[in-house]
This record gives sequence, C-alpha cells and structure tokens, in this order.
Amino acid sequence: MIDHFKEKFIIEAHELLERLEETVLSLEKDVTNTENIQEIFRVVHTLKGSGAMFGMESLSEFAHGIEDLFDYIRKGEISVNAEIINICFSVIDHFKVLLTDNINADDIIQGEKIIEKVNAYLVKTDKNQDSSSGAVQSSIIKKQKNSEVSYYIYFKPNQNILKDGTKPLYLMEELLSIGKARLITHNNKLPSFLSLNPVLCYTEWEMLLYTAETEDVIKEVFIFVDQESEIIVEELSNINVLEIDAVNSYISSKEINNKLIGVDVLKELIVKFERTSTPENILQDNDRDSEGKIYHDIIEHNDVKKQKNKEKNSVSIRVDSVKIDELINIVSELVTIQARFNLIAEKSFDPELIVISEAIEKITRNLRDNAFDISLVAIRTLKTRFNRLIRDLSLELNKDIEFITEGDDTQVDKNIIEELVDPLLHIFRNSIDHGLEGHDERIAAGKPVRGSITMKAYYSGTEVHIRVEDDGRGIDPEKIRQKAIERGLIKGNENLSRHQIFDLLFLPGFSTATSISEVSGRGVGMDVVRKKIDKMKGRVDVDSELGKGTAITIRLPLTLSIIDGLLVSIYNVKYLIPMLHINKIVAISHKEIIESFNNILVIQEEQIPFLDLRKEFSYPKSDEERKQAVIVMYNQQKMALVVDDVNKEFQAVVKSLGEHYKGQQYFSGASILGDGSVALILDTNKIIEKFTRK
Repeated sequence: MIDHFKEKFIIEAHELLERLEETVLSLEKDVTNTENIQEIFRVVHTLKGSGAMFGMESLSEFAHGIEDLFDYIRKGEISVNAEIINICFSVIDHFKVLLTDNINADDIIQGEKIIEKVNAYLVKTDKNQDSSSGAVQSSIIKKQKNSEVSYYIYFKPNQNILKDGTKPLYLMEELLSIGKARLITHNNKLPSFLSLNPVLCYTEWEMLLYTAETEDVIKEVFIFVDQESEIIVEELSNINVLEIDAVNSYISSKEINNKLIGVDVLKELIVKFERTSTPENILQDNDRDSEGKIYHDIIEHNDVKKQKNKEKNSVSIRVDSVKIDELINIVSELVTIQARFNLIAEKSFDPELIVISEAIEKITRNLRDNAFDISLVAIRTLKTRFNRLIRDLSLELNKDIEFITEGDDTQVDKNIIEELVDPLLHIFRNSIDHGLEGHDERIAAGKPVRGSITMKAYYSGTEVHIRVEDDGRGIDPEKIRQKAIERGLIKGNENLSRHQIFDLLFLPGFSTATSISEVSGRGVGMDVVRKKIDKMKGRVDVDSELGKGTAITIRLPLTLSIIDGLLVSIYNVKYLIPMLHINKIVAISHKEIIESFNNILVIQEEQIPFLDLRKEFSYPKSDEERKQAVIVMYNQQKMALVVDDVNKEFQAVVKSLGEHYKGQQYFSGASILGDGSVALILDTNKIIEKFTRK
C-alpha cells in the first residue's frame, strides 16, 4: 500500500519540478520577481518534507542541503544572477534523478558536488559582503533566526486523508520540529467500535507553537492537504504563550473535557497577561475591537477559503491515466455494440426499437465525446521542457533566442502528447543549430541579433496543427535538389514541385548540413519526425523561404481510438474513410472514368486527380454506370477516391492490424461493423503519397 502512495508522491513531485523549472525560466527573465523566488523556496521545502515522509532520504537530504541558499535569496540576503540560475537548473536535474529507482554512487557524488557548489557560493558571497561593508557581524552561512512568535494552529483533515497516503501525524511531527509546541489531540468524533472504519480519520488537532519560522513556512507543512482540510494558522503574540500559567490552565481544562480550545479566549488571556506584565504595552479597552469579532473574522475567512477550495475541487480532480484508458476502452466497446444494435433495429422494422436505437446512438456519441475530452491534455504541458531545451542550446551555441508560444491551451489526446516530444525536439534542435544564424550573420543580413522560434498550436476541423517557425536563414530548395541528384534519389531532369522537394528532407539519412555537430546534422532528425508522426496517423510538412525562415507543420487527429468514418463499398467489401479528410462526395459515371486523361476527372469545373480503388485493390472490372467519387484533402490538394457505393457515416473503433501487416501502404487500421464483419480503414495520406510518387 505504501508503494502505491509513494508512486502518487513521485507523480506529484515531477509536477512540482515542472512548475519549478517554469518558475526558474521566468525568474531568469526578471530576477527581481519575489513571487517566483518564494515559489522556488516553497517547492524545495515541500520536497524536503515529503521526501522524508515517503522514505526517500536521499531526496530529503539533498533538499535540506540546498534549502538555505533559496532561503537567503527569499530574504533578500543574496541577489539572483546567472550563476544562481545555473545552480537552480542543476538542482532541478538532480531532483529528477533522485526520483528514479536506480540511483547509483555517481548520482550521490553529483548531489554532493552541487551542495559543495552551493556552500562555496555562500562562502564567496559572505566574503564579498565582508570586504564591501567592512563590518558584517554575522555569517550568512549560519541561518539567522527571525524574532520568535507564538501561533495557534487548528487542523481538521478530510476523513479520507489516509486513503491518499498522507499521514497526519507526520505533519504534526514536522511542526513540532520547528519550535516549542503543545499539541492537543481531539478524538471526540470517534464513532462506536462497531461503526469504526479503520481507513477514515476522525481526529482533529490544535497546537500552540512558538517558533522563529514565518506563517508561510507553517502553511507549507499542509501544502498537500490544504485543499481538502480545514486549517487555521493565527499569530497570537511575540512572546512564548506556553509560559503563561493562565493559558496552560485553560488548555488543560479544555483537554480534560476533549473540547476545542479556540482562539478567542486564548487571545483574551494573552492580552490580560501583556497588560500586567508589560506596562509600556498597556492597551485601553476602547482602543481595540472585541476579541469575539476578531475570532468571527477568522472563522468567516476560513469559511470563504473552504468555499474556494470546494469550488476548486469541483473544477479538477487527479485521475490515474490507467483509469482514463479503461474508460476509453469501455466506450469503444460500447460504440461497437451500439452499431450492432442499430443493425438489428433496422432489420426488425420495429418503429419503437428504431427510436430507442437512435436515442442510444445519440447518448453513446455524447459519452464518447465526453470520454475523449477527459483524455485531452493541453500543449502547454510540453512548453517548459522546450523552454529549457532552447535556453540550454542557445547558451551552448552562443545564440540569443526568444521562444514564443501561441495557442498553448490547445488540447490533444494524452497518448499523443508524449509521442510528440521526440519529433518536436528534433525540429527545435534543427531550428537552433541550422536555422537560426549567429550574431554576426544576423547583423549582416539586417536582422535583429535575437532570433525567434515560435510554436503555434490550433484546431483545424477535426485536426490539431502544431507549427514551428523560425526567422533564420531558411532552406534552399535548389541545394536540396542537387543533394538528392548526387545521392541518386531523383533524376537530373525530374520536375518536382516545391512541396516534393522539401519532402525529400524526410528521407532516411538525408541532410544538407555541411558539418556534424553535437546538436544535429547526422541526417536522422527529420526521418524520426516523419516516422513518429506517421505512427500517430498524422502528417508533417515543411515550407521555407531563403533568408526569411522555415516553418514545419505537424497535423494530427484529435484522437486515435475512435473516429467518425464514411462507410463505402468496393466489390461488396466494406471500407472506411476518415471523415476528417473528406471534402465532398460526387456521383460520377463509368464513362467519365474510361475517357479520363492521365487519371484526371473534371468535377464542377475543377481538375482533380483520381484513384479507382477497385482497380488499385485488384478487384474485377465493373460496368455499373454510377460510381461515387469521395474527394479527400492532402496538403491542401484534392484527390478523388472512386468507390462503387457510399453507405453511411459510421463511428469506428480503430483496431491495430498487427505486426504482420506493418509494411502495407493503404490501411491505418480496421474496425468491427455491427454485423461482425471487419472494415479496413483507408490511410488516405499514404495512398495519395504513393500515387504522387508514381
């Protein structure tokens, strides 16, 4: 069970590190941003406490070793500079290593080196401060204490807190470790033994804490539970209230009766003590509001916070991705069964059954759409890692680069999002290494010294387009053409369109780079991009203008599991054409096909190339007068696929064809129809590409 909770923590920790990386990148642009500085300290402090809670001692010890640096930055004792930013990224990278299961001796040594670097920086900073000020009385290496303050803390966890793997006693233990405290445990809400549920938490706690830590530090202890729990942290006094006899007597009386202490009477007792003990701080009764009102304000504030938390919880919840996959699979099976039910209803000629079938089909479609909405993930989840890549490579290659994103809230299937990482990494590497010029070259070309890479994401019909543009030197199509002729890929007299020339970049091993670098130029990048995108049932195109830049566009389906398809017949065999590629359907005659020149049909005064699928699939010739031309789109070009008949629109659950059919050129998968037969799904992109090559 504890392993399950540990896995949840690791997932949350990776999310924290992603947030931390994004914060550091933002801090690099504005080193005075105090919110970013506070966020960095909070994340490091959280990883320290939570790492210890789940037995990840290496993680906790490393966080403890570097925590002081971020604390001093937070207090303004150290200014953020380039060296600090580099240390931050080293820390993030090492945290990621420590979250894995295969930590070795080298990793531990690397962590120690980072801590040594942090300490060396602190020592260097301390010496600089000594020499510049002449009389710095205390070393920043030793943590300076703030003036100590007494706090009242109330913690009522959600009853289901134990199910999430959180141990409330660990939270109390962490609070006890940061100061002098008195902890009061309340068990008055425990049910009878027979009604007791051992996995629920019925306990609540109150604490008086005297500490040098700030209120923010105390609240950070509850960072993983504050959304589901009732928490009050209230400053009481700058004296140690645990030494006030009246306060201790009052607490003991409440503790005996197992009743809440509250904060109102406590404040009255503290005020009376201060009046009698510190004459210089005497307060007149008419100089302050009633303590009851103060307490009321605290409760009211807490109620507002609870309401906000409730609203926040209603917006989003954490769900295991495995459960989402299971939901998609169940919905997919439902779609298949619903198709079978539709067929039975149609054959029955029972009007009532047909109405029910149509209603179920509508509900199934809505359920399908909702299930897939749940499985969608925003493109911005990739933004941070690309930000980091561009930053690191720009430093390595001494290029000043601005990374711009547009439409990063555009969503794609969660199974696609991770598959996108490698293709986009290759594209960014090529843009940085080969696309963008160096400083001198950009100045000579009349361009700004700072180059730009822009990633745009947007919907186009039922597709998602991701476009990466740079304002670099561009790609010379003639250079690509000459390289292809040299390698025997095309003939010297072959007439290729601009698109066909740029398409050569995706051939295995093809590269126009004159030298190989550590970043790119080995001729594997764009080949990997094409293969990965093909695997996701998408396509990728290149467009470039010499001297102005290059744009690479990836087009992907919104989802891979269920598609809306058009069911067609060829020689009484059923096939499916994805609706997202279809432009229109036009009836044509057999005579038009026979009399066509160079496989061109004239449809509504427009010349459109066509493929007769009956001929392509080697079926016997047909003399039927009427045919159907399904016009599909590819790279903004139209092509007609000629079939015998168009049956109907169909929700298709996409199934893989398996390894045995991996090499075929025409089909992207298969789907089971309502009558139990199988319909192959046409991969229109590959069909048209093959036709174009011919």
